[in-house]
Amino acid sequence: MKKVIVLLLMMFIFPIVVYAERSNSVSIKSTSNMKVGDISSLDFTVDFKDINRASSEDQPSNGFLVYIFELEFDDSTIDIYDIVANDSWDVTMYKDANSGKYYVEGHLNGNMDSKFCPNKVSYCDSATVSLSFGIKETDKTSTTVKVTKLAGIFINTDGKNQISESDLKTTVFSIDTNFTISISKYEEQPRPKDNTPKFVIEEKSNVNLQQEIKKETETSVKKKTTTTNTNTNSNPNKKDDDSTDISNKAFNNYLKSLEIEGYSIDFNKHQSIYSIEVPQEVNELKVNAIAEATNAKVEVVGANNLEENNNKIVITVTAENKDEKKYIINVKRIKEERKNNNDFFEITDDQKKLAIIFAGIIVGIGILAFIIIRIRDRKVEKNMDKW
Repeated sequence: MKKVIVLLLMMFIFPIVVYAERSNSVSIKSTSNMKVGDISSLDFTVDFKDINRASSEDQPSNGFLVYIFELEFDDSTIDIYDIVANDSWDVTMYKDANSGKYYVEGHLNGNMDSKFCPNKVSYCDSATVSLSFGIKETDKTSTTVKVTKLAGIFINTDGKNQISESDLKTTVFSIDTNFTISISKYEEQPRPKDNTPKFVIEEKSNVNLQQEIKKETETSVKKKTTTTNTNTNSNPNKKDDDSTDISNKAFNNYLKSLEIEGYSIDFNKHQSIYSIEVPQEVNELKVNAIAEATNAKVEVVGANNLEENNNKIVITVTAENKDEKKYIINVKRIKEERKNNNDFFEITDDQKKLAIIFAGIIVGIGILAFIIIRIRDRKVEKNMDKW
């Protein structure tokens, strides 16, 4: 009887596993319990049901080039510090100043991996992006992160070597994914962690996801598809500044390198914010910024005539299609503490308190000794009087 039940279960369950279809979704993974001041990551996995991976590059396949998902969270409780995706995707994040909603946008670049479609044009699997975030000082006991919409741009190659605008398809889906984080407080606050933001969340007004994805189709994707297929028959890992590699196309507004003469920064083209400290006597900095695309323009503002304390140097990279990306260097001028001979005689507040207590004890002992001596002298005087 047990064998029959097992066989029946296998008959019903196994087909479900085999024929399970993918869905339009953005799943969320994170730490479910955090304390105020903690830092963790929100990991989002973007998936589309329409993905169709061919077995070879000359067969039809359907992959995506761009994704945008709509994100809701309480930014009075959550601080976003950084955004990271795998090497095949360039990601950014912006906020709708009117609705307060956030949007994460990913663009496929030229760094190919095993998830690319065989035609080396689009992506044929799920994509992941991580947001580094922290919990602000709050009295709330929980907070929820929601994904409410997902949009994508697909390319159906149909086994062709050339791609036209008619091959592009935009999709926008309403979804309902949420993740709740329980919040508590430390009994004793731990040492602060590095929570310096590493990128800029730009603000837009009245964001419409349908219009955003349409705009991406009309600009960057259109330019991308005119030359991408020239890579199909060549080495996909080959990088050449004058080739048709995606990183050198007209919509690229990334920096290739960023250096500050005399100072060290850990540059990453996806990181938009950096911070350095300089001595008070430094009133200008030499910034060397080189764009990734040869036709992009770079402008540096704020490196000269530094203010007394806090300064901001803004590097603007403008792509050939006029899209801009800003990198910010926060510069703090500080006074160097110079020690002199008097520093060796500086007394802290605790040392002052101990000195006062010690002096009090000495005075008390002195008074007690004086009283004892006086008593002894009086006894001696009385004895002498008897004699």
